[in-house]
Amino acid sequence: MRACLLASVSLSLTGCLEFQEPVEDELGDADRCAALETWEGDWSRLEQDMVLAVSALRGMGGQCGDAEPFGRAPAVVHVPELRCAAREHAAFLARKGRLSHLGSNDRDTATRLYDAGYTGIPRGELIARGELDPEAVIAAWLEDEDSCNALLDRELDEVGAGLRVKATGDVPYWVLTLGTRRD
Repeated sequence: MRACLLASVSLSLTGCLEFQEPVEDELGDADRCAALETWEGDWSRLEQDMVLAVSALRGMGGQCGDAEPFGRAPAVVHVPELRCAAREHAAFLARKGRLSHLGSNDRDTATRLYDAGYTGIPRGELIARGELDPEAVIAAWLEDEDSCNALLDRELDEVGAGLRVKATGDVPYWVLTLGTRRD
């Protein structure tokens, strides 16, 4: 697992949300996920947009730093349990007002993914704050070589996107959890 290699990104706030009615999303069977299934409609839509943007990026391939270019990679699947873990951590980050890969009770990424019921292989997470637009967040992650490598890694095939906007100040916090399906 390479969770420690993945970077944090802080961006300036652009854009705003017009709140929609809450929506129900499937987040797996873990008890801790039940409270996260009802989510702000805009946040849910932007989470889906993040997954589509990651898949589009992977379909084009790319280069991270001076390394060999990545060829085209398959699209990723938005997995309910990874989405639960991403939402839970995004809510934690927004509540604390800071970026960290350690969650409540100092749980690391892999622990949080397994606690959400994920049965695949945890590959880490990417975190960011300050930007609503998924493509702008991805552009910032691509500037960091470790984050870029994580996004374009051919072994990556499952993700979970979580977005939470801090109640005071309207600061968005993003978490993209990364995993590989077990065969």
